[in-house]
Amino acid sequence: MAGGKEERRAQRLQMFRTVVRERVERMNLSWIELEQGAGGRASGDVLARELHSLKGDASLMGFASVARLAHTLEDA
Repeated sequence: MAGGKEERRAQRLQMFRTVVRERVERMNLSWIELEQGAGGRASGDVLARELHSLKGDASLMGFASVARLAHTLEDA
């Protein structure tokens, strides 16, 4: 039974890593657009939405420090 639980945790962790990688990529692109003045409000909205989602994802996985960081960046 414990092996199944550990395996499910490993699968969730791998899924989290994949999702976070995608979110960070979108945030980076949005940040670059904002720096270049090309994205306007839409880029800011994407950045805020991705940070908010990252905060929730991290909280669900029990990564409180990542959730706090995302929350701090949301408020910046």
